[in-house]
Amino acid sequence: MKFFNWKYALVLAIVAGIFSCKTEVELTKDYDDTPIIFGVLDQSVDTQYVKINKSFIGTGDNFAYASIPDCTLFKNVKATVTEVGGAGRVFDLKEKYVKNIQEGIFYADSQKVYYFVPSTPLDEAAIYKLSVVIDEGRKKASAETDLVPKILITETTLREELSYVTNDNPFTYSPGVGITFNAPSREMLFSVSLKFFYDEYLTDASVTRRYIEYSLGEQTSRINNELLSFSLPGEVFYTRIPLDNHIKNSNINNVVRRIPRGFEYMISVGNKELTTYIKLNKPTGSVAQERPTYTNIDGGLGVFASRYSMFQSTSRFGTEMRLSKLSLQHLWELNLKFCTDDTRYSASSPSAGPESFYCP
Repeated sequence: MKFFNWKYALVLAIVAGIFSCKTEVELTKDYDDTPIIFGVLDQSVDTQYVKINKSFIGTGDNFAYASIPDCTLFKNVKATVTEVGGAGRVFDLKEKYVKNIQEGIFYADSQKVYYFVPSTPLDEAAIYKLSVVIDEGRKKASAETDLVPKILITETTLREELSYVTNDNPFTYSPGVGITFNAPSREMLFSVSLKFFYDEYLTDASVTRRYIEYSLGEQTSRINNELLSFSLPGEVFYTRIPLDNHIKNSNINNVVRRIPRGFEYMISVGNKELTTYIKLNKPTGSVAQERPTYTNIDGGLGVFASRYSMFQSTSRFGTEMRLSKLSLQHLWELNLKFCTDDTRYSASSPSAGPESFYCP
């Protein structure tokens, strides 16, 4: 672990040079093109990416030059990721330009990234070492990371029916419906979200699968095997629906009905290195904005870490998670044309339907 003065790191991270990135002027006489490396391995995805750039500095408008490849890219880069343990594989990183990227300071019509595609998933019991050789050995950088172990969700929290309303008379929202699991290690950052899916039927006979996403928050594990719980209060579940951008901006007269279709939890976990990096780069409410910059790159700046993303859309019985009867009723009462085609609430149902929120 290394720490650097934030101002120094920021200077290293800014392009310049009157569109030619020259370094002859007095301001840049001590300039050194430090490798800036960002890579986050994730065994839950097929392709692994690493971003390798160089620091830059100059005399002009640095923000205007940040998207110029000559200022930010090394001419010759050879990089490998070696698997220590497991099968002992060595992955040569290939380069390609990616498009359709989010706009920002370093945005251009495309950006160069380095990647590898393992034939089988990465081994969570192994250590992965990154080696970068620049301009045939003029500069070298290295780093290593472990992987995030898989998360085991407590089965009792995977309910078949999600009850965001627990009582009709008097009307009572649920204090929270959620998910619980054990953190495999300390100092890991967990972020959990929930997607509520529904089918939208329009007057033009089209049907579109849509979803509303809820953030259940973030937590950092303090001890090994710590029990973590994330939940969504019933009131928040219903309040968020009319505020969803699609629902808010759609013409209700064009909607025939909206049928709930299930839920999916997404758990994203960052290992210790990624957790530290994120924490130190979050905005601070303190008057003192200066703080050290974290890096685990030997011979450069940045971070080489890991994360893991898992998805859960079924209950402990293997069935899709769905809304309870009272929860469906209150969803219908929002007057946004939500209803259900579940035959348990039809006229032929043993419960003496049909219910008001049933729409075949």
